[in-house]
Amino acid sequence: MVEAAVAARRVVTWVLSVVGPALVALALIPFRSSLVIGAVLLCMLLVIIVIATIGGVRPALLTVVVSAVATAFYNERLLADLGPDSVRLVVFVIIGATVAILIGELVQLAEEQASSRRVEAALHRVATLVARAVPADELFAAVPEKVGRLLHADQTTMSRYESDGTVTIVAGWSRMGDAVPVGARPKLGGKNLTTLIAQTRRPQRMDNADRSGALAEVIRDGGLRSRVGTPIIVQGRLWGAMVAASVDERPLPPDSEERLASFTELVATAISNAENLAELTASRARVVAAADEARRRIERDLHDGAQQRLISLGLALRAAQAAVPPQAGELEGELAHVAEGLASVLEDLRVCRREVPGSCLLQGETQRDGRLDEVEGAALGGAGR
Repeated sequence: MVEAAVAARRVVTWVLSVVGPALVALALIPFRSSLVIGAVLLCMLLVIIVIATIGGVRPALLTVVVSAVATAFYNERLLADLGPDSVRLVVFVIIGATVAILIGELVQLAEEQASSRRVEAALHRVATLVARAVPADELFAAVPEKVGRLLHADQTTMSRYESDGTVTIVAGWSRMGDAVPVGARPKLGGKNLTTLIAQTRRPQRMDNADRSGALAEVIRDGGLRSRVGTPIIVQGRLWGAMVAASVDERPLPPDSEERLASFTELVATAISNAENLAELTASRARVVAAADEARRRIERDLHDGAQQRLISLGLALRAAQAAVPPQAGELEGELAHVAEGLASVLEDLRVCRREVPGSCLLQGETQRDGRLDEVEGAALGGAGR
């Protein structure tokens, strides 16, 4: 719709550049006897200014020529007598051409500044999505539409290169209403921008409608003529490409690649952030799993190793204490002292084992722990006597 409005405005401007001076000359014919040639030329100059403002330099220059011809027919003496009025007409042509060029350049500069502001606004919106770390699908769906509307393109696609020589179309947008085959995975090859970018890793342009290869069969061009594309580079590797195309016979503006690259840089940043986050999440999961396994191993070592050996020592100490003859009372006291120390060590070990962070004994181990507690009590109880 935007392109149709621009085309209509262009046609109207060219028509007015011819019809406008003629209408002014016809409107002034009833006042031919009272108006001097300077007033007529001033009216023509106003028409030139209007055409230059709405249409640019070339339609305005055409208006200068038509105005000079219309003025010459309006005042027949200009053709018959090369007098002061003829000099005024020549001066008018020079001034009119200068005004047309100056105003046309100013209008073009204003349009470029407005376009730059639109680019900045679109980049800001995309950067906001990147900063918010929105899901990749949401970002991929938003970028092609913003790029297409900004470049006045009729179709934009974003593709990801795969390791098997294919390319996946991850997002797309079409002003013409044609559905972009998102999710399709054709093979690279043939004459198309996506294949050319994969080969060169550089921005590319094609200003003709001739395409070939599997991509050309998957993506219907609908009469697209001018195409530009830029690579998406993520952490130094070629991740994918973004392509914008237009049905207009005129090529897309020369700065289209640069503007397209501004968006692909933001997309690359979002992809890199997502990949880094995924790697960080996986790394944290591996660290947590390793820590859990280490805690389980420490707990089993305490439960099945040191604790059981101390219980065995306690049983051996009980047997030795029972074998002490009644007349060796001093030895029995020393054994009782050792038994108390052993009981204290066992108790400290049990507390330490139960306070290991993340402790999670299996149910069978818990039941066995209860039976060992009974054995501990019997061993230490006997040793204490």
